[in-house]
Amino acid sequence: MERNWSLVWKEIFTQSIFKSPNNNNITGKEVVTDNDFIFKLILGNEIFDSEITKINKTMRCNSKKKLFNYSCTNKIDDSIKPYYICPFSDSTINLLMNSKVRKLNILKKERFVSKLHDIRNDFFSQLIDWSITGILAIANKKDIYFYKINLKNIFKFKSCIFDINNIKFNDNGDFLIVSTYNGIIQIFQVETGACLYSKNLHVGIFSNFRCIGTFLSVGKHTGEIVNKDLRAMDKIVSVWKGHESFVCGLDWNHNYEYLISGCCSGVVNVWSQRKNAPICMYKEHSSTVKGISWSPSNVNLFATGGGAKCGKICINDILSGETIKVEKTNSQVNSLLWLKNADCIVTSNGEPKNSLNFWDSSNLTNIESFGGFKGRPLNLVSYRLILYLFLGFITNGRLYGFNIV
Repeated sequence: MERNWSLVWKEIFTQSIFKSPNNNNITGKEVVTDNDFIFKLILGNEIFDSEITKINKTMRCNSKKKLFNYSCTNKIDDSIKPYYICPFSDSTINLLMNSKVRKLNILKKERFVSKLHDIRNDFFSQLIDWSITGILAIANKKDIYFYKINLKNIFKFKSCIFDINNIKFNDNGDFLIVSTYNGIIQIFQVETGACLYSKNLHVGIFSNFRCIGTFLSVGKHTGEIVNKDLRAMDKIVSVWKGHESFVCGLDWNHNYEYLISGCCSGVVNVWSQRKNAPICMYKEHSSTVKGISWSPSNVNLFATGGGAKCGKICINDILSGETIKVEKTNSQVNSLLWLKNADCIVTSNGEPKNSLNFWDSSNLTNIESFGGFKGRPLNLVSYRLILYLFLGFITNGRLYGFNIV
């Protein structure tokens, strides 16, 4: 959500920035959140030279404070990597470093269990996806169903001629891209249901795809990644060759600059739109990498999960080109999501556990686990709605969901 900075400035000039966020005027039009309070502290500290932390009287400040303060000590701890030159003062950095992360409250009771049965149990397919508008698309063999979170009902959207193996909304939620097992790709307009494009592209089976704006990246079973423009689907923008096996995982980062790709051999590549060759390659995994997700707070970090013979969760850094954290789960990682505003990673694990697991992203320690599923959980997707994060997944041919507060 974009912030209205003029309102923040007005509040800083008209009232104290030290007002506690817990003493909000509930009768007013605007409710000040904890994030608003922190923004005010940072702005006030940087511009008005305010002190937001208690400074020990014995401490001396040898340098004059400025709006932008660039400095670096002679000795840097090996565990700290100075990725960016920080323009903030020491007290602001101290505030940010010591901000408390909201603890997850995971509701064990399912919010919804769909009436759909016999959803295909396919590790390499992506049969559910949640749009930014709050619609959950579900592919059940040849049929596409929509679950609208505000209406809490499931209805049939469209039917295809052949069985579906992948569905994905574009980033605005206006279009739904569908591929079938025989290589046909279709594009539907979500609002009207009109089919805008339908053709067999004769490029083999689509193993996975991601869409940003009008840019569509398609992973193939041959190891290639084909990039297309939704406005001219018959033309190929570029073809990236960096895998020798089935491309089964794709994910663009939040500023649409880098794409991660995982394959059946365990190799993970990072691609840039400006180059036709991988800029980074990771070989920590020994089997299929399908679960991949970018960090919501750091554009240079992403997490990956390995298949049955590997079972590792890795956090990787594209600046250093290294894997910086590794944790063994001792089970197949089917899907992986790095959750926003929670500082944790959730994985769906197959045999022998058949469980959902939540991991602290700072050290990859296990926070919470839910097991006992009759089948392996597949196709994790999430949607944020005000106070809740809805987590959907498929297991034993049915669709399940959890609430995360």
